[in-house]
Amino acid sequence: MKKLLEKYESLPLAVKASGWYIVCNVIQNALGFLTLPVFTRLLTTDEYGLYTIYQSWMNILVIFTTLNIQYGVFNTAMMKFEKERAPFISAMQGLTTTISLVWLLLYLSLHNLWDSLFELPSVVMVAMAVEMCFLPAKDFWCNRKRFEFQYKGVVAYTLALSVLNPLICVLAVKSTEQRGVARILAAVAVNFCFYIVIYVYNFYKGKKFFDRVYWKYALQFGIPLIAYYLSQMIFNQSDKIMIQHLVGRDKAGIYGLVHTCSMVVTFVINAVNSAFVPWKYQKMQEKRYSEISRVSNLLSLSIGGILLMVILGGPELVKLIATKEYYEAVFIMPPVVGSLYFLFQSQLFINLEFYYEEKSSLVKGAILSAVLNIVLNYLAIPRFGYVAAGYTTLVVNIVFALCNYYYMRKICRERIGEKPIFQVRILLCMGTAFLLCTVGIALFYENAALRWGILGGALLVTMVYAKRIWRRIGGILNGET
Repeated sequence: MKKLLEKYESLPLAVKASGWYIVCNVIQNALGFLTLPVFTRLLTTDEYGLYTIYQSWMNILVIFTTLNIQYGVFNTAMMKFEKERAPFISAMQGLTTTISLVWLLLYLSLHNLWDSLFELPSVVMVAMAVEMCFLPAKDFWCNRKRFEFQYKGVVAYTLALSVLNPLICVLAVKSTEQRGVARILAAVAVNFCFYIVIYVYNFYKGKKFFDRVYWKYALQFGIPLIAYYLSQMIFNQSDKIMIQHLVGRDKAGIYGLVHTCSMVVTFVINAVNSAFVPWKYQKMQEKRYSEISRVSNLLSLSIGGILLMVILGGPELVKLIATKEYYEAVFIMPPVVGSLYFLFQSQLFINLEFYYEEKSSLVKGAILSAVLNIVLNYLAIPRFGYVAAGYTTLVVNIVFALCNYYYMRKICRERIGEKPIFQVRILLCMGTAFLLCTVGIALFYENAALRWGILGGALLVTMVYAKRIWRRIGGILNGET
C-alpha cells in the first residue's frame, strides 16, 4: 500500500487530475445508471417520454440562453485571460443570467403558444428556465478547476449531487400520481440547491456582472457558434422529437432509454476529452505534435474497445434496467453506441478548430450533419420504423468525423504547415475495423452464446493490454518519449 501511495504521489498533476475526473464521471453516471431500472419501473413509457422530451428541448434552448460559453469559448478564454479568470467567469455568469431572464420574460408573455409548441406543461417550462439560468455557474466553476488540474473539490461536489439527485427524484415520483412531472421538478429542485451555491461564489470571487471587453469577446465568439451548437443539438435530439411526432411519445421513450444507456459511455468519453484538452492545448503551444498524435491513437483504441464490449452486452443491459415494454430497444443499441466512437474522433479534431478559433469550419460540418440527420430520419423512420433512427445516427456521425478532419487538416496546413498532428491512416484503419465489428455484432445480435463468447475474449484481451496502454499514456503525459 505504501508503495502504491508513493507511486500515486509521483504522478504528474495532469495525470492525477485527468484520472480523477474520469473516475468521477464514471461514478456519477454509474449512479444514474443504477437508478434507471427504478425509474423505468415507476414510470410508464409515456411518462418517461415526457422526461425525455423535456431534456431534448432544454438541451436545445440552453444553447441560446448560455451561448454554450462554458465549452469552446471558455477553454480558449482560460488561456487568453489567464490572469483574469475569476472576473471573466463572473462576467460570463452575468451575461448568461441576462439572456436567461430575457427568455423567461418572453415565455411568460406568450406561454400558451410555447406550451403548445413544446408540448410541455407551464410549470415544467418555468422550471426549465430556472435550471438554464443557474446551470452555467456550475459548469464555469468545474471547467476552471479542470483547466487548472484542481480536482478534489469538483469530485466531492459532483458526487454529492449525483447521489442526492436520483434519491430525491425517486421519493418524489413515488409520492404523487403526476409521476412524469414530479421526475422533472424534483431534479430541477435538487440541481438548483447545488447550483445556487456556486452561482453566489462565482460572483463573490469575480465581483463583476458586466464587463464590456469580456461580454464583447464572448458574444463575438459565441454567437457565430450558435449555428454549430444548435446543429449539433438538433442532430442529437431530433431523433427523439421526430419519433414522437412520426410514431408516438411511447416510442420516443423507448428510444430515449437507449440514449440514456449510451449517455453513460458518452459522459466517460466527454470526461476523457475534457481532461486532456488543457494538456493538448499546452502541447500545441509547445509544438509537440507527436505526443498529441500518440495519445490520440491510444485513446481511440481504448474507447473503441470499451464501446464494443458495451454493444456485446447490450441486450442483457436493456433487460437489466427496464421492463418488457422496453425490450425492443435492444436492436437500437449497436448503431447508437457504435456512433459514439466516431463522435470521439470528431472531438479530437474539433478541439484544434477551437484552439485556432476557426468558427466557420465548425459551423459548416455541424449544419451538414444536422440537415443530413433530419432528411435521413424523415425518409427512414416512416418506412423502416423508429429503429432506423439509430442507423441514421451512425451514418451521420461518420460523415461528421470526416468533415471535421477535413477542416482541421486545412486549418493546420495554414497555421503550422504540413506537420501532422494526427496519424490519419491509423485512425482510419481503427475506424473501419470498429465499424465492421459493430455491423458484424448487429447481424448476430440474437445469438447470445456467440456474443458472450466474443465478450469473454474481449475482456481477456483487455485485462492483458489495458494496463500497458494506460501506462504508455501516462508516460507520454509525463514527458517520456
